[in-house]
Amino acid sequence: MNESLLDTLRNTNPDDFKAIEAAIKEVKKDKYKARKEPSELLTKSVKTNLTEIEYRELIKKQCAAGYSKLSSFTRDVINNAIKVKPIVLEPSKTFFSKSSDLTDYIETIAEHIEDGNALNKNETTATLIVLQGLLREFQATRHLLVNSFTQETAYEVAKEHLSEEQLYTLLQEKRG
Repeated sequence: MNESLLDTLRNTNPDDFKAIEAAIKEVKKDKYKARKEPSELLTKSVKTNLTEIEYRELIKKQCAAGYSKLSSFTRDVINNAIKVKPIVLEPSKTFFSKSSDLTDYIETIAEHIEDGNALNKNETTATLIVLQGLLREFQATRHLLVNSFTQETAYEVAKEHLSEEQLYTLLQEKRG
């Protein structure tokens, strides 16, 4: 350091250093604005010990709900903010593929008829085959939907869509 700078520092009043430090802090604070409001900052931490089985179940539920971060999933569970997300099963993918093909066939048939063309015997037979396939796929969908509901999903759906009377009727049917 050169002598003039050292002399300046030696002759500076301690109150001046405090003022300089406060000014630097203020400039930094203005430069780096918080990304979140103070009320939205995640400042509290909770530690919970789980058994291996409990942890595996928690991770399974997190994945089923479509969350990549356990902390986000846990916060949403606490805040009752979880919306039931569908689980795309392999049979569902197969159904959508088959039903898309069937829909394409039906559109082709409809365009053929709209263009003023009558269906010949072979086209009528093909149309009936397509419609039977469509009926099979929609029945398969119904079974898929019924079978893919987990207990948690069923609970959430029932809570949202069933009245007390409907639940009581279901209970009576189950007992009867």
